[in-house]
Amino acid sequence: MKGIGANVAKKFLSRNNDVDGYWALGVLYRLCATHDVKTFTIDFITGASTPEANFSEDVAAPFREILYRQMRNNGFADWQLTAAFARVEFDQEPTSTELLYKRVWGDPFDCHIVLVDDLGAQRSCSVHGCCRMHDPDKEHRSTGARTLRGPFS
Repeated sequence: MKGIGANVAKKFLSRNNDVDGYWALGVLYRLCATHDVKTFTIDFITGASTPEANFSEDVAAPFREILYRQMRNNGFADWQLTAAFARVEFDQEPTSTELLYKRVWGDPFDCHIVLVDDLGAQRSCSVHGCCRMHDPDKEHRSTGARTLRGPFS
């Protein structure tokens, strides 16, 4: 199951994970800043998020499908996955290299993908990276946008 979590982390942080055509991670960073919090959590099974977002179900749905498909491909039943969520912690302490490249890379974050099975065993995968806060004035919207409602509408 830990490998499944690593696959989900890779896809969750990918530039192909978008909200209305904008990189989801940057949108989540902006959402957290708007609510004056540093952590965003999304439940892939229910689609609920903290802080609440009108687009959280749209973000969670493809990952729920990926999780269940990968569970089945690895010999697990859907019911064996009892919880699955991502927790992204923004505004982490930058390394000296991250400080040097802040203008290019953005701000550091930590992303934790947590999967819990029917026996209560918790498996997690953590990834450290950098991203910039969503700014529609400086970004181009992807032409392959999945949703029709904006992240802050």
